[in-house]
Amino acid sequence: MPVNLLLSIPKNLGYPPLKKIDPNTQDIPSDKYETDEEKLNQASTTAVLIAMYKYTRSNEGAEQVLCGDISGNWLNTILGDTSEDAIRKVADYAHSSEEQAAQKMEIIAKEGVRIIRESNPVAVNDVKNILMLEKNMILTHLPPALNMGNLLNDETIDDRTNKMEGPFSTFMKNLGSAFSTSEKSKEDLKPLK
Repeated sequence: MPVNLLLSIPKNLGYPPLKKIDPNTQDIPSDKYETDEEKLNQASTTAVLIAMYKYTRSNEGAEQVLCGDISGNWLNTILGDTSEDAIRKVADYAHSSEEQAAQKMEIIAKEGVRIIRESNPVAVNDVKNILMLEKNMILTHLPPALNMGNLLNDETIDDRTNKMEGPFSTFMKNLGSAFSTSEKSKEDLKPLK
């Protein structure tokens, strides 16, 4: 069964649905938010999920999500030394305190891990695939003002192309994925003779 963390987390935690980034302005118009709490939900959820995506690119990270102690401090586990910077960015974006941002981000991180585990992944690659399939959806909701790509050392996260939708943007995303394929995978893609 496919997992949709962007829909499930807000629904399970009683938050309103997240809003998409306007690809033209690269932001969510402020009149789309009714409260600063909605901004905090948006920023916290997307920042945690993109950090979880990045964390699970390693086998160790994916294994931790699969088997780690659910009661642990997941925000520090996922973000490591960058957790304070991420909390500060989310708090600034949402005009909230760092304490509020940290609490919300920890709740979201634990809920994300719980949902992933409920989908019954049996191997590290299952966890990696769950988050890989969610990446583009996360990026279309991630406020660029958070500058998470810089924080996570991944320039593709802040790339404007990821926020766009439509046939041309989909083509460009697929083309980028093809070029980032490993050499072994490229060999697998060659037609049989």
